[in-house]
Amino acid sequence: MNATIHFTDARNERALLRDKYDLLLGIVATLQIWVDGKLLYREEVFPVVELRAALERWLAVGLPARRDFEFQSMESDEEALIWLRSVGSTWRIGSIHQEFPAMNELDDKTVIALTRTFIEEVDQWVLEHCDVRVSSFL
Repeated sequence: MNATIHFTDARNERALLRDKYDLLLGIVATLQIWVDGKLLYREEVFPVVELRAALERWLAVGLPARRDFEFQSMESDEEALIWLRSVGSTWRIGSIHQEFPAMNELDDKTVIALTRTFIEEVDQWVLEHCDVRVSSFL
């Protein structure tokens, strides 16, 4: 099974990146989650650095202690905007606003690869466009 977390049209909505909150909430983009070639979820003006930071914390826990991931932005009242849920030894990816029920299961290797790829892409965009290393700024 193939899944990706991807972003486009990224921009910095803050005049200055003075603190970690400017970075977490000021860099927004159109976020997309694709599963087997179908668009599962799409959201404009999504805080991609905040999601990136949450995914990095989640990955740091490591297996087998890693629990389900549910992302809630500091700027949203809605929980589980993006989620990764354990199904035995596999995972499902989704959102409270997903376009269709995705029952596809991802193995640990796939989940780690898609989250790390997203983290690296966000880091690269921020470095190129804001001249900031995310890991050192947070």
